Amino acid sequence: MDMGGSPLTINPDLLVERYRALLEVSESIARHLDLAELLRDLAHQLPRVAHVTFVGLSLHDSEREVMRLHTLQANVPADVVGGHEWSIQDCPEGSVWQTQQPLLVPDIAQEHRWPKITRLMQEDGICSLCVVPLTTAVRRLGALAFASLKKGAYGESDLGFLQQVGKQIAVAVDNVLHHQDLIHDRDRLQLLLDVNNSVVSTLELRKLFAAIAASLRRVLPHERTSLVLCEPD
Repeated sequence: MDMGGSPLTINPDLLVERYRALLEVSESIARHLDLAELLRDLAHQLPRVAHVTFVGLSLHDSEREVMRLHTLQANVPADVVGGHEWSIQDCPEGSVWQTQQPLLVPDIAQEHRWPKITRLMQEDGICSLCVVPLTTAVRRLGALAFASLKKGAYGESDLGFLQQVGKQIAVAVDNVLHHQDLIHDRDRLQLLLDVNNSVVSTLELRKLFAAIAASLRRVLPHERTSLVLCEPD
């Protein structure tokens, strides 16, 4: 199936397949709260309608001002891992997050703006790249990257389709992050309640400290807690 051409000349059968693919993306979003699983589905659903070999989800870390590769999935045998962090200026995802404009790189070998990233991509055999913003009405989350082993894999018609995919994934990511925030807030409120109950029910200082330390470990993993008391003047 030919995946090239402008929106006016694109194969009608391909348009139908792309609409079906968007429906499948929606179904995957409904099935998964785990973003890695969602991206894995995406990496295997898209190749029939676009030249996609790798799909990478990068999120903006507002505290550290970096782009963090949350998950990277492939539909070919590859040693792919997430967790890498790059400054906003040093990666294409950072540029897309900043400008909120999609990015097409038809030939990675001719791209010199992000040398560290493009070198790693070339080592994995990646020849072309498309990056779209992950943004909802509420916030800018990050960027979604599609990479291909084929040079010049993405045209304007592909860009429009992949932007639609990005919009759906953005809603899913926002829902997952919101869910994680709710769990985090719930755990902290439970911690405050546990500490308050310990203070009310325990008069002995050592027992009180042990109870507080046990409560803290559930929310803030650590190996040791110390208590320092100061004598009043």
